Amino acid sequence: MNRNSKPTTEMEREQRVDGRRRGRHGLRAAGLTAALAALLLAYAAVPRGTAVPAAPEMTPAADEPVRSSEAEAVAYARQIGSRVEIGAFRTENREVYANPDGSVTADEHAEPVRVARAGRWVPVDATLVKADDGSIGPKAATIGLRLSGGGDGPLLTVERAGRTMTLSWPAKLPEPELEDTRATYPEVLPGVDLVINVGVSGFSHVLVIKTPEAAQDPGSSSGSRPTG
Repeated sequence: MNRNSKPTTEMEREQRVDGRRRGRHGLRAAGLTAALAALLLAYAAVPRGTAVPAAPEMTPAADEPVRSSEAEAVAYARQIGSRVEIGAFRTENREVYANPDGSVTADEHAEPVRVARAGRWVPVDATLVKADDGSIGPKAATIGLRLSGGGDGPLLTVERAGRTMTLSWPAKLPEPELEDTRATYPEVLPGVDLVINVGVSGFSHVLVIKTPEAAQDPGSSSGSRPTG
């Protein structure tokens, strides 16, 4: 289902896709809404705190010991008199500890703090970097996100829980300017920049209309198109 989204003529219009909340203006285009809803259903299919299938190598999440199993952690906690992390229960946003008295405590984080990479847990990092194929993506995020390095092809592709969504732009894209977690595609239309803001578990895209003339351009009412 492919329909052009129609952003308003405000100076900035943000459309959020982060699995938690949407921008205050909402999404006006039915096609974009349907595509984003499909992606968010994929997010919902994997509850937050779900461990990755192949357990990454365990290293202490803090300056505290860790043991692979609950039984090992409980026994060691009693031996040393302080809590011990249960490595098998670690997830992107949670650590679970065995206490010396035999009880168990879970520390939950509002946002992911780590992600599995090459069999190891690594800290999340949404800083954008260029890949060998010319595409752009975050260093370590919980979603598979690739942005265009410029030229023809999709604006971005995002994958989560086995579901993929692609957003396209109806013209050739310029090479983006990268700054930390932001990619700016300058002058996608006269007087209009396209900005992608990336987080560790989502992204948003914004059309920045820089001049009154650009706001009157009919082309500025056409946005990215979802596919996939």
